[in-house]
Amino acid sequence: MRWGRGALALALLLAGCAPRAPVPPEPAARRDTQLEARLRELAGRVDGDVGIYVHHLRSGRSAELNADELFPTASMIKVPIMLATYQ
Repeated sequence: MRWGRGALALALLLAGCAPRAPVPPEPAARRDTQLEARLRELAGRVDGDVGIYVHHLRSGRSAELNADELFPTASMIKVPIMLATYQ
């Protein structure tokens, strides 16, 4: 049981890394262009590549920035390893 949570976290993380079919773009009426502009502004301050997808469940509105891009998981893979190490 000691490795149960770490193994589960690792499995969930790796499942999220699997390639997926591209998601069709949201209709323009549902896109929050003001939020997307703000996200672009904030992402411009980051030294690196940024991918963001936000979806408000109640209103159905969404915003995205490079949401369909694939990113390497080199840094993210450390999270479940660190969790297991601390356990």
